[in-house]
Amino acid sequence: MRALVPLLCALAFITFSAGSPSAGQTTDTSRPARRTQQREDRLQARMAAPPSQAHVRIDRAQVRRDAEELVRLANSIPLGVAGVEKGVVSKDLNENLKKIQKLCKHLRSELAL
Repeated sequence: MRALVPLLCALAFITFSAGSPSAGQTTDTSRPARRTQQREDRLQARMAAPPSQAHVRIDRAQVRRDAEELVRLANSIPLGVAGVEKGVVSKDLNENLKKIQKLCKHLRSELAL
């Protein structure tokens, strides 16, 4: 009987210590809260950081040329769409749409929008 008591105590200790996390481990319920806190910290760091100097210099002449090219390409789209409605697909329509997309992306990056 005396040998049974230490054995039961050791078994109880092992059972309870295996169920609880150790000091280095975290429980699953704390992970989402930690991720949320990390996201908030990153957002605050971005907001507090001064604006980058890379977008300070804007080549206004190039931006104007890109905008004029964008207008020219955009004006050609209704004619291409009208051709598609008639069953005639213009090869230029797809190329012009790709150029419009590329110019829009370039203008957005230049103007930091």
